[in-house]
Amino acid sequence: MTRPPTPAGWYPDPDGAGGQRYWDSSTWTEHRSPGPTSQPVEPPSAIEPPMPAEPRFNDNRTLLTRYLAVCGALLLVLILALAYGLFRDDNDDGLRSFTTTSPPETAGQPTTTAEEQAGTTTPGALPPLAGATVDGVLSFTVVDVETGTTVSSTEAPVEKTATGEYVVVRLSVVNDGDATAQFLGTLQKLHAGNTVYSIDGEATFYVGGGFVEIPPGAEALVGLAYDAPPGTVPEFIEAHADPLSPGAQIPLS
Repeated sequence: MTRPPTPAGWYPDPDGAGGQRYWDSSTWTEHRSPGPTSQPVEPPSAIEPPMPAEPRFNDNRTLLTRYLAVCGALLLVLILALAYGLFRDDNDDGLRSFTTTSPPETAGQPTTTAEEQAGTTTPGALPPLAGATVDGVLSFTVVDVETGTTVSSTEAPVEKTATGEYVVVRLSVVNDGDATAQFLGTLQKLHAGNTVYSIDGEATFYVGGGFVEIPPGAEALVGLAYDAPPGTVPEFIEAHADPLSPGAQIPLS
């Protein structure tokens, strides 16, 4: 191993005269000093180079092992979630997006299929329960109103619990325009008493009302979830077709 160069400086003269001689980091010069050093200093030939640091293979190996363990755990969770979802699809044909503690009255109301609840349908496939309310190019009709403590998704084994109580409003939305329109759940406000409630974004996503594209002349069934204090009596939805529209009131009671 090649030694590092000895720093330039005054060292004991190697000719044994007892004085000092100047080392310029590569060779002895002709500069000498007759006096002895105050403290003995080893000549350049006796200076040992520093030992190289040991490679940190063990630390790197530990980090790699931990990383692989975390990746394996995440993969296992994903596999279990997919298996659970397939199991529920095969064994629970009646699974709904919203779990209620006080189911609404359904006598005399038309029923909808799972396919109709999942997305858009052709106009007229879901008969409205009340007169449509129009804002911009969208026509809104209330299908039903539910209350409950949790909402769950049909797409994955996940659910969310309300801080108070969920008020879930299902709407039939028809695009009356000649171009594809977007329904944005975040624009729709719930009015109850003197309070205005915005949607719970995660719960609304579970009931299919976060963001929906509706082709011209088509209809979509959407859900809106609001986290309100228990016992809240919803009065109306302030519906908006787009952020700049004036909005329209859809009575709920």
